[in-house]
Amino acid sequence: MRWIALWLGLLSVPSLAQEANETRELIGQIGGRATLLNLYSSRQPDGASRVTGDYLVLPTMQQRFL
Repeated sequence: MRWIALWLGLLSVPSLAQEANETRELIGQIGGRATLLNLYSSRQPDGASRVTGDYLVLPTMQQRFL
């Protein structure tokens, strides 16, 4: 029984090392034009959050990066 608990414990170690990433998709308007906004958030080693993303202006299909 102890071997099973040890084995399961070793399997869970890689999941603890994964970064906390989050993705959000938002639809709205920028300057009166419809847009689709994609935001990507990730945790830095010092505890800070980094947010990057892009948006797509739907009528003209132009992609802009944040």
